[in-house]
Amino acid sequence: MCLIRLAFAHTSEALAEREAARMGQALRQQRQAWGLTEVDVMGPAPAYPLRVRGRYRWHLILRGPDPRVLLDKVDVEGGWIVDVDPVSVL
Repeated sequence: MCLIRLAFAHTSEALAEREAARMGQALRQQRQAWGLTEVDVMGPAPAYPLRVRGRYRWHLILRGPDPRVLLDKVDVEGGWIVDVDPVSVL
């Protein structure tokens, strides 16, 4: 089982939450379109702690035998941090 953590941070809490929701929806749509039922999309959820150095943080977790297959089908725009096999999901 592999994990991929996608994290987004911005000075606007509303913008960070909207971008995380957009990415979550895009991942779920591609998951369904490609029939990748073995990959779970968890979130979006606020990261802990929510605000670090004035930036609000939200994240998503991809879990499955090879979640990279799903990630390759979605355009990850600037501002996102992709962590493969993260040490922590906080």
